[in-house]
Amino acid sequence: MALRPAAAPIGQRITAAIRAGRGREAAGLIEAALRQRPKDAALLLTLAQVHNRLTREPGAARAAAEKAVKAAPSSARARLEAAEAAALLQDFPAAEAHLSRARALAPKEADVHYVAAALAERMGQSEAALAAAEEALRLAPGHLPARLQIATSLRNAGRLEEAAAACHALFTDAPDNSHLYGIWARTGRIAEDDPLYLHLRDSLVPRLRKAGGPALSAPLAALAKARDDQGAHEEALALHAEAKAAEGLTYDAAAYEAFVDALTAAPPGAPVGPEGPAPVLITGLPRSGSTLLEQMLARHPALSAAGESEALALMVKGEGVALRDGPALAALTSGLGHGQAARLAKGYQAIVARSAGEGRAIDKRLHNFELIGLFSRLFPEGRVLAMRRDPLDMLTSCYLQPLGPFHSYTRSLEGLAAHYLAHRRLMAHWQAALPGRIHEVSYEALVTGPEPVLREVLGFLGLDWEPACLDHRSGGSVQTLSTWQVRQPLGPGAIGRWRRYGARLEPLKAALAEVYPEGFGAPAV
Repeated sequence: MALRPAAAPIGQRITAAIRAGRGREAAGLIEAALRQRPKDAALLLTLAQVHNRLTREPGAARAAAEKAVKAAPSSARARLEAAEAAALLQDFPAAEAHLSRARALAPKEADVHYVAAALAERMGQSEAALAAAEEALRLAPGHLPARLQIATSLRNAGRLEEAAAACHALFTDAPDNSHLYGIWARTGRIAEDDPLYLHLRDSLVPRLRKAGGPALSAPLAALAKARDDQGAHEEALALHAEAKAAEGLTYDAAAYEAFVDALTAAPPGAPVGPEGPAPVLITGLPRSGSTLLEQMLARHPALSAAGESEALALMVKGEGVALRDGPALAALTSGLGHGQAARLAKGYQAIVARSAGEGRAIDKRLHNFELIGLFSRLFPEGRVLAMRRDPLDMLTSCYLQPLGPFHSYTRSLEGLAAHYLAHRRLMAHWQAALPGRIHEVSYEALVTGPEPVLREVLGFLGLDWEPACLDHRSGGSVQTLSTWQVRQPLGPGAIGRWRRYGARLEPLKAALAEVYPEGFGAPAV
């Protein structure tokens, strides 16, 4: 559901801030207005929308939406905002309860069913998402967000030919929709005679280039992916560089180094959480093979995939600690007592259980590598699988993907290298501080000889061998950038791909020279 500008009584400054995407400014203005009218449902609803879509603070969005629900109990839109905030916090039972009430209040409103579809997709329920989006279309034929959701859900469910067909049907009616190209680009390889590609190359991108700005970024990234599929690898890399420049995000490598310094200043300490079965973390950097490993392990009857759960991150934020505040995170970790640890462990398990099925949950939020110290204190029996892949392959692949603002280090080759080296330093610290708790998994070994790798992993987790784990092709929803790749046969095809990009990778190679003491033709150390 699109963010609606504030109504006229709220004031032109709030409306202008929302339209310009200045979320914090808009939130501050609305909060000032609420001090005069604390039960104004329209103000509360607008504040919830701002926090859900602009500031990305679902806790604040939820608080505002719940107040809006109390102020206007018959408002379906207040219920939708409350549902979206709850889902972002991974409180799926609360999200479903708000959605159920919204349906009852406005059963014929297409937006209600569209939001239901988007939330079902977020929960990994692609088939339910399809059904809800189709109901939205029945109520409002041509509902563009619902049609985009259908294409997304088909793609995530592995129905890639149907997803591509849905994108081509959308193209007829909305040829300049940027979201369309982001979905289409990940439905498979792009042919040179594809009409979407031709429009993107010859019409949409040239027009957006004239205007400039962030709106150019996503179409350029889709064009870059198409050119990579077509074998124009160095051109693709140049297009990706242009897309990242248009986006305008920067990475503060020095700040991240200071964050890692704070975490490595001292060992995390002995576990203080409760004994008993604990989730398994899969950590690493994007494009390291984590989705492949998760899908293979999820075939084991004792394990269940929870996806990229925000449970640990939400838990840290709930304790009033910003995720990248190194001193505060280190203090939280070292200062844990038994009571606090038991409470946090229980809360974490409850959130993860909402995403996972039966069995021990696999949590593959990659940046949980920053929280391994905290995880180790909460769960005495917790285990971490750390993905390792040749850095040139992994970082080049990161650069070629449309990763979100959280991954701002992917906006330059130099930023990627700096982040990788900081990650490597932090993981070495955890390995030394937590012997026996972390097991490295080589992507290259996994794709070329999976059985011995999986036997080692399952042994590390205390589980018996399960031949079904060798079947990596998921039948369920895959919501990561590996949607297409994880359904392809295993093999060495992705090993050494960095060589395609020639001299354009020189900045990355120069920054990683210390990792390749025997030259770039030899394995990294």
